[in-house]
Amino acid sequence: MSNTVQSGRPVAAHPMETDEQARARLSVDCAFPAVAAFLADEQARERVDGMTPQLPADEPKTWTFTNAVTGEPVTLTCMAGCTVDHTADMETPTHPEDINCYTDGTEMTLPLLGGLSRGHGPEDLTVLGFRMEVDPFSTTVARRLPHLNIEFVEENWIEGLDPDALATVIGQLSGQLTRLRVAHSQLTAVRAEYRRRSA
Repeated sequence: MSNTVQSGRPVAAHPMETDEQARARLSVDCAFPAVAAFLADEQARERVDGMTPQLPADEPKTWTFTNAVTGEPVTLTCMAGCTVDHTADMETPTHPEDINCYTDGTEMTLPLLGGLSRGHGPEDLTVLGFRMEVDPFSTTVARRLPHLNIEFVEENWIEGLDPDALATVIGQLSGQLTRLRVAHSQLTAVRAEYRRRSA
């Protein structure tokens, strides 16, 4: 979606977009650039669906730690893409259940106002953050395989999502995103009509 302006007029993102709608869109885009970038990419899902998953080029790390319960050495190979520094785990006896591997996704923040914000005004809080993780010695068997945790908003998580569960969440979010797009069009039209009556 282009945010450029020509001859003092915003460029329409769609041939049928009026100047009023273009100005409203640009106002939203400027206030919420992360959301604007996401909403602008109508073909994101199609491109992702056609992608071949790529594993990190580097080989997973293999290392040994001392089991704090048995005193025995245990050798472990990390999950592909693990970014955890396991130095402390290797240097001191460690309880197996305390060991995990993870890699964090790209962070997104939005200015939120409400119970989660600590001040009197909007505060940039994490929204839809995610972490791929594996807990190889977890007492919960499902967590012994790589899974995804989604931080819906600032330290409020949905945890332990396998591929099918993640697909369900993505479907729900996609449906809500479609409804937001409809609301965006409705809001633009309602604002234009309101301004005409208020002029």
